[in-house]
Amino acid sequence: MCRLTSAGRSRSVQDDIVRVSYLDLSVTFCLFTEDPERRTRGVRRISGEDLGRWKIGKERLIRDAYENTAGRYRYLLCRLADLTAAIERDAVRFLLDPMSVIGEIPEVREEDRAGEKKEPYTLLNHELFNGSVILLYPDRLAVFADRLKTDLILLPSSVNELICLGWSEEIDCEKLREIVRSINRTCVSDEDFLSDSLYRYCREKNCVEVIPAHSAAGRRVKEQE
Repeated sequence: MCRLTSAGRSRSVQDDIVRVSYLDLSVTFCLFTEDPERRTRGVRRISGEDLGRWKIGKERLIRDAYENTAGRYRYLLCRLADLTAAIERDAVRFLLDPMSVIGEIPEVREEDRAGEKKEPYTLLNHELFNGSVILLYPDRLAVFADRLKTDLILLPSSVNELICLGWSEEIDCEKLREIVRSINRTCVSDEDFLSDSLYRYCREKNCVEVIPAHSAAGRRVKEQE
């Protein structure tokens, strides 16, 4: 399976780990192990030594992991306020069986014309794990951008989940960046940290881009103030 990691923190792991660069991130390739009774999941990064033992090349690993990851996850787009309210209503059930609570939250549909409302959404998968890897699949993001009828601003809340907003030139990207940075340092574990960057899914080019610091949208708002 593919897993996105912070480029800086990826360099701190052993040199033999197989990785490729993507945007300002690293893609590592992992084996996931699960213990259903303890509700725990292990992540073991694949190394060059593993490739030698399995007698496969790096290209084969990348291809297989990309295909496996694409086929594994089903993604949901819902309003962040709806998710928060659902958890607050039934916190105990959420801790025991989170998807039983999340499954009751209505997904954002195209007919909602949600893009007209400048509100945050959460983009997560049905396992609540490794959700940020959707950044590798622009065609998947296109489905959600079409529902909101706009490009997407993507905030990496962790390696497991993304927060997104409909794109607007009036949004202060620098303020969003400060929020991401603050949350990363107060609420996100070192293991789950992904990035302090903001990302944009561009419908016209069908690709994901890093939003540069001091972007035009952020400057415009500050100038108006």
